[in-house]
Amino acid sequence: MTALVREIKTAIQEVQNQIKNEGYAIAGLDLELKAIVKRTAGVDVKVELLSVGVSGSIQQSEVKTITLSLVPKPAEPPMGALLGAQDELATAISVIAAAVREAAASEPIFALDEASVTLAFGINKEGKLAMVIGAAGAHELSHSMKLILKATLS
Repeated sequence: MTALVREIKTAIQEVQNQIKNEGYAIAGLDLELKAIVKRTAGVDVKVELLSVGVSGSIQQSEVKTITLSLVPKPAEPPMGALLGAQDELATAISVIAAAVREAAASEPIFALDEASVTLAFGINKEGKLAMVIGAAGAHELSHSMKLILKATLS
């Protein structure tokens, strides 16, 4: 799970300048991970994140959901790659920025308080992360990340 968090932080780091240039700050990161708990050697417990393509081999009742709600430290140090995530994050940030500009372009004028983008992803057979693209890939067993942005410019 630590490698997963590290990869997500790397993807965010790739788009961090764009986030700041658009006048946003990272307000939080919510992760929803799907896992199974296995007993090994009697009393030892092992938590394994679900991999892509395991849906047929496990029961829904075996799946546990782990939720992490993370916020940046006040100093907001650079965040330290979810394959393909930086492209999807960059696109989502551009769409949010365009919508905010349109909301402020004429009366009644609106300003952004908070925006978020949620991306679904899986873990392939090699243990690498892969983005879930399109409705065909969406599944109750996929993991998700939600990046929450707050406006910093008025």
